[in-house]
Amino acid sequence: MKTTIYLNNTLWFSVVVGCLIMFGFISCNHRYPRPDESFSNIYQAKETTLDHIALENDKEFLVNVAEIDLEEIKLGQLAQHNSQQYEVRVLGKMMEVLHYKSLKNIKAIAKKKSISIPTALSNHAIDTYGKLNKESKSDFDFAFCNIMVLSNKDAIDSLEKVLVESNDLDMIQWANLMLPALRSNLNQAITCKRNAKSSSLRY
Repeated sequence: MKTTIYLNNTLWFSVVVGCLIMFGFISCNHRYPRPDESFSNIYQAKETTLDHIALENDKEFLVNVAEIDLEEIKLGQLAQHNSQQYEVRVLGKMMEVLHYKSLKNIKAIAKKKSISIPTALSNHAIDTYGKLNKESKSDFDFAFCNIMVLSNKDAIDSLEKVLVESNDLDMIQWANLMLPALRSNLNQAITCKRNAKSSSLRY
């Protein structure tokens, strides 16, 4: 009799423990996502964040370059009108043509990415143009060439950064296309600046 009671108690104990284990297993599965599902969600969230950051970086760069292009076109036109030296007027024309071409490519890339870029001069560009336009005939060439040296150096640094950091093929191709011309213009601007300084010292 005691043996029967002991066996019955043991059986009930086993059933209860089994139910508790099964309930715990079901609860854990219900409460926590599977490892593969959790990893997939984290990966997708990370990819979305990286894509957003890349788009914001591209937007900032395209807006900045568009502002530079608009400014360089305007200053190049001013140099062709105000400069006393032939080589400076040639440099002005080179800047106008190059940055007009750059702006055209930038607009195409921005449109493809649904990014709005400036279509008018920034306040900084308007201020620079106004100050340069007020320069005397003897001082204009040096002032213009100095601006071109600085702006070309900044543009080259920006494009080299694109080649290192960007994964966008359109922007990489554009940077590779622009860099040789910008380096050539930089050398021309340095030469013009040196000659303009020597010329001003003679007067």
